[in-house]
Parts: sequence; structure tokens; C-alpha cells
Amino acid sequence: MSRRILIVDDDRALSEVIRDKLVIEGFDVECAADLDEALRRSESLRPDLVLLDVMLPKSSGFDLVPMLRRSRKVPIIFLSARGLQVDKLRGLEAGADDYITKPFDMQELLARIRAVLRRTAGVVDVITLGAVTVDFTRRVALGPAGAILLTNREFEILQFLAERSNRTVHRDQLIHQVWGLVSPGTRRSVDRAIARLREKIEPDTKRPRYLITAYGEGYALHL
Repeated sequence: MSRRILIVDDDRALSEVIRDKLVIEGFDVECAADLDEALRRSESLRPDLVLLDVMLPKSSGFDLVPMLRRSRKVPIIFLSARGLQVDKLRGLEAGADDYITKPFDMQELLARIRAVLRRTAGVVDVITLGAVTVDFTRRVALGPAGAILLTNREFEILQFLAERSNRTVHRDQLIHQVWGLVSPGTRRSVDRAIARLREKIEPDTKRPRYLITAYGEGYALHL
């Protein structure tokens, strides 16, 4: 599956140049020109990385960072014409994974994107599933009624799926990586574990919104 990138910049000509280059390199790319459009597209695209201009119409890229990361920690690279050290430090302190000064070389941008994706791949500390928050570092899950009791294996299943969010994970992958087994006979154990997890985190187990079945294959966690 292609990695998804959202470009947030009101310079449409520059956005189109970057988009065309990234598409050639095999990425799925969408563009947004302001805060509202960025939030809408982020919700539908679920990007693997955001290229974010510091100066946006009626808002700042710095202000957009926490909004983009309300449900998951998407990597962010700031693009800015402001190249002073104090500006770069502010960008990094705001939570950006990198900061690139305009004008930039397209090959350098591509290298920085790939470096950030490599560095952040698979790192998921916290996920939010509607009214449920799961903190994998602290091994704590909270819902509307308070603490949700998850077993260690249930945390491991959720984290494994979260690190591959929106992608189908085959039952055999879960058997090998979470159960540590090689026998396909344990596939029913996966199905039973998923059913128990749905009872704990889904608002309606008959119509799952997050733990989705890929019939004949496995499961996907939609974030």
C-alpha cells in the first residue's frame, strides 16, 4: 500500500509541484490550502505524513499541529520561508519531526520525507477510538465509564494492528507475531480474541467501527 502524504500550503503552484514529484515516487498525495481544508482532508486521507507550511491564511501551522494529532501522532515536516534558527527551534518544539526552509531542493525534500517515515514507522504510543483511549506505554485503557480492563495480549493485538492501521493484517501474522506460534490451527483463537476486544472497545459490536473484518483474510484497525 502506498504511503499517504497531505500537503498543507496556500501556495497552490508549489503544492502541485511537490504533489507531482511525490506521486511519481509512488506516494498517494492530497493538498489543502488552509486549516479547515487540512482537517477535512486529514480525516478522510489518514495521512502517514504531513508537509505543513508555517504561514497559513488566518492561522499558523504551529496551531494546526495539535489538531492534526488529536487521534494519532502523524509525523509532520514544516515547510517555511522563515529560516532563522529561532523559527526552526519553535517548529521543532511545537512537535514537528523536521523543518525545511524554502526554497528547497526537491531531492532533499524527498530524502527528508523518507527519513522521517523510516524513523517514525510503527511507533504508536496512544490511540483514540471514539470515546475510548488506549495508552500502550502505560498499559491503560479508558472509556466513558472509566477504566477498561484489557489483558496483555489484548494490548499487544491492538498495538500490532495500530502500527499497521487501516491495512488488513492476516490472521497468520497475528499468530506469529502476537501469539508467537506457527500453527494455523490457532486462527480461531485470533477470532475469539478479536470478538472479546470488540466487546470492550466498540460502541456496537454488531456494527464495528474500528476493528474491521477482512473476510477470508484477517482484520484491520481503522483509526
